[in-house]
Amino acid sequence: MRPRLLLLVAFLVLNVFVCTSGGSQGGGGGMVPLGDPAEEASDQEKVKQKPDPNESMEKLLHWAIENSDHQALRDGAVQAQREQQQQQQQQSGEAQAPAPEMGQDVLPPDERRARVQELSSMMNSQPSETELIKEVVAMLEDPELSSEDTLQALEALQVLVEPIDNANDMKVLGAISPVVDLLKAEEGTLRAAAAYVVGTAASNNPRFQLDLLEVYPDIFSRLRQLLLDSDDEVCNKGLYAVGSLVRNQRDLSHTFLAGGGLGHLESLMLIPRASQADVRIKRKALSVAMDIFQVDDGLVPLFLGGNFPQALLQLLQVPNLDLQEKALGGLQALLHSRHEPVVQALRANRAEESLMKLQSQLAGDVRAQQAESGDDDSESYLSDVLHLCSSVLGMMAQQSGQSAERTEL
Repeated sequence: MRPRLLLLVAFLVLNVFVCTSGGSQGGGGGMVPLGDPAEEASDQEKVKQKPDPNESMEKLLHWAIENSDHQALRDGAVQAQREQQQQQQQQSGEAQAPAPEMGQDVLPPDERRARVQELSSMMNSQPSETELIKEVVAMLEDPELSSEDTLQALEALQVLVEPIDNANDMKVLGAISPVVDLLKAEEGTLRAAAAYVVGTAASNNPRFQLDLLEVYPDIFSRLRQLLLDSDDEVCNKGLYAVGSLVRNQRDLSHTFLAGGGLGHLESLMLIPRASQADVRIKRKALSVAMDIFQVDDGLVPLFLGGNFPQALLQLLQVPNLDLQEKALGGLQALLHSRHEPVVQALRANRAEESLMKLQSQLAGDVRAQQAESGDDDSESYLSDVLHLCSSVLGMMAQQSGQSAERTEL
C-alpha cells in the first residue's frame, strides 16, 4: 500500500482500536461491511445522492484496514500515539510519562474519548479524496504492481467514486483509462473489480457517462465481452456496469443495442449456468433488458423479433418465485405496449400454456401455504404473484379477442 494510504490508515486504526479496545466498555462497535451495489440495485437502483464525504472516507478506511496487516497497523498507530505524546510533553515542558507498551490499552474511558476527538480533528488535515484518487491512479499505472495490489487499488477506487462529485473528477484525474483497460485483464477478479468501478461511477450520473463514452466510444463492446464471460462474478459485475449506463438513458440504450446487446441479454436469460449464480444472473439480465425496453416504445419490434418472448416464458419455468414475478412483469409490459404483433409472438411461443401451468402451480402453493397456517407474508406474496399471472392471462385473452375481431372486419 502506498505511503499516503498508510498514513491515513494509521490515524484511523488508532481511532478504531482506541474506541474498541476493552470490548465490553462503551458498547463495542465493529466495522460494518460494505454492501454490493450490484446486489442492491438488481432491479431498481436507488437515486444517487451526494453522500457525506466523511462517510465515504470512513468506508475507504474500513477497506484499507480489512486489506492490511492489522497487528502491524495497530503497532504503528500506538507508536504514532507515543511520539505525539512525547512531542506534546516536550512542548509543554512536562515530565515525560512512560510510553505505553505496544498493543496495550492504557487509556481510561475519559481519555480515550478525548483522544478520539483529537484524532477526528487530525483526520480533517489528511489527504483529500481527490489526492487519494490520484494516488490510486498512480498505483494502477505502475507496471510492477502485483495483481493483489491492483485489486486492492480498484476496491479503494470503487469506494472513492461513490460520491457523484468524485466520479465526475475521474476524467480530469486520468482515472478512466487505467480502469477500462483492466476490463481486459487476464485475472477474472480484476475484470470484475474494474467493471464494478465503472458501474459505481456511472450510476445515475449522466456527466460521467458522457465522459466515459468520449474517452472510450467502444465501452459497450468491452462490456458486452464481460457478459459472455464464463466467470460468474465477471458476468455479474458486467451486467451491473451495463445497467448503470443504460438505465433511463435512451441514447445509451440504443448504442448498447446497436452492437447486439439484446442478444447477449437473451442468451443469459435462456442458457442455464452450472452454478448457484444462475438465477441471480438471469434476474439481472432481465432487469437490464426491461430498463432498456422502458426508455423507448419504438423498441417493441426489436424485442419481438428475437428470442425475448421465448426467454420470458422460459423464466416462468425456473423454480424461483421472485424471478417468475419479474418475468410476468416483463410479459405485462409487452402487452401494455398494445402492439398487435405482441400477442402473436407470445402465442407462437405457447405463452398461454406456460401461463396456465404456472397459474395452476401457484394456486396449489397458495392452498398448501394456507393449510400449513405458516408465514402470512409468504402466502401474501404467493397470492400476489398468482394474481399477476391471472392478470397477464386476461390481458392476452382480451387482446387476442380484439385481434380476432379486427381480422373478421
